[in-house]
Amino acid sequence: MGLFGSAPIARAQSSGGASVALDSTQTVGNPSAGMLSERWNQLSNGQIIRLAELRKRADFAWKSDTAAVAFFLKLPAGFSRDSALQWHEEGGKTGEERRVKEQWVQRPLQLATEVFNYTGSVESLDFSNLWYAFRASEDEGSLVCATANVNALLSRVKMNKGLEFDVVHNRSEGALFLLGVPFALDTVRARNLQLPSGTPALLPGSELKIDAPFGPWYLRATGRVAFANGVRTVQDYALTLVGQKDQRDQLWEQSFGNWLDSSFVGVPELYLVGDVLNDPLPDALLLRRPKTGGLELTLWVSDDAPNADLWRQAATWFLPPEVGD
Repeated sequence: MGLFGSAPIARAQSSGGASVALDSTQTVGNPSAGMLSERWNQLSNGQIIRLAELRKRADFAWKSDTAAVAFFLKLPAGFSRDSALQWHEEGGKTGEERRVKEQWVQRPLQLATEVFNYTGSVESLDFSNLWYAFRASEDEGSLVCATANVNALLSRVKMNKGLEFDVVHNRSEGALFLLGVPFALDTVRARNLQLPSGTPALLPGSELKIDAPFGPWYLRATGRVAFANGVRTVQDYALTLVGQKDQRDQLWEQSFGNWLDSSFVGVPELYLVGDVLNDPLPDALLLRRPKTGGLELTLWVSDDAPNADLWRQAATWFLPPEVGD
């Protein structure tokens, strides 16, 4: 009979030979409180009952009673075991991803730069988010992410009428961009970075090869250049991204047709490609020019992208007309 069988008392041996007992007649109030205290080599009855409930779920990682118990026995007694059980009870990795999605809906990502004046409403900048400054490493081969204290100060040098603000932070190194998120980012691991090697414009006929863990992605621009009255125009322009999301041998193709509308002029430009958020897939920052002037910087991320897409539009930052013109 397995550890979670129907016998009145069920037992399992951990990898170190420890015995764990469960009296099936006990009831559960607070699952881990008020029951037999756990030891280094023995789970409490409350923890065993919680583990028994987890074993009934199809998404639980361990399909063996002994392996499941052995894993939790390797954790320090007390908080570590209870919090690990709670993590699995809340859905494990799937539950964690679901909670992140919920946070994104409630508090979207926010993009900012420190270089130019901010002319929007300060109230739209959520400084209660966790903010990070991103910069290139010395060899420009990786993207460095560091926590930052971000704030907005009334600008002393104005570029337009009305209130203007300087977005400032406490990192002395400066930043390519600032990002406010409702969840913590990993500031230790190395992040890939690709800066434009030549012209940043994604001209018709160009193809950008993007490094990715499951094989390269390709950002392709198509269209034709026409001249009318000495003015060069781009017609039938299209931008497409092709690549693999995971180890499955399947290529995904995403079109940016809805993003490239008639309210913008010219062709988009590449600001950078890099691993911005917590997954290993590449993200990107693209620039485009509204007809009204200025520049629009858009963050495209692979995290939480729809099933049929490689990227989703996550955040936008607008630079005033004097900057883009």
